[in-house]
Amino acid sequence: MPTAERYFAARRLAGYANERTTGALGPLLGYLRGLGAVPLPLAEPVTETSLLLDRFAAYLASERGLAPATVTLNVRLTARSCSSGHSNTTGAWTWSS
Repeated sequence: MPTAERYFAARRLAGYANERTTGALGPLLGYLRGLGAVPLPLAEPVTETSLLLDRFAAYLASERGLAPATVTLNVRLTARSCSSGHSNTTGAWTWSS
């Protein structure tokens, strides 16, 4: 887990109501990355699930005409559902009955 995610997880557990997600750091990280002071985030490994979610996002944007924020939300919620139904090490679908 990246440092920022660990930090915000600790803040949420401590009961803080503001600035509880890595999205709150977006503007600051963007600025620091522009200066070269912070490295770019590491790319996620390509899995069968990630490819499917990418195709789903493209469908929502192009065929359904959803706004980018809505596409992001739908993909995030779908990814959460998918993560409970497959092997996290290989990305292969292993639905249980």
